[in-house]
Amino acid sequence: MQSSAPNKILSNLVALHFGFLYAATAVIHNGNTAAIYLTISLWIAVSFFGTYRLHKAMVARKALKVKSKFPAYIGYAFALLPISLAGFLSILSLMLNP
Repeated sequence: MQSSAPNKILSNLVALHFGFLYAATAVIHNGNTAAIYLTISLWIAVSFFGTYRLHKAMVARKALKVKSKFPAYIGYAFALLPISLAGFLSILSLMLNP
């Protein structure tokens, strides 16, 4: 299986989500506001870049036919929404009640 296979990219994205959740939790406990914003912005950037790569891999394998103007990789970001939402809520609760 190639390294750019869609299921490999998706599993890497899920692992990255949990990794960034762990990093954000550690940074919040440290209390550095700039590091908190940097970690969250990197988390968002990696998520969208990864979903873009997932989209490209699926198109290359002809598993997905794209004819619309709407970027389909935004739809993949919604697939990761439960993890993102859980991470966001846990980060928010840590920020409000340290």
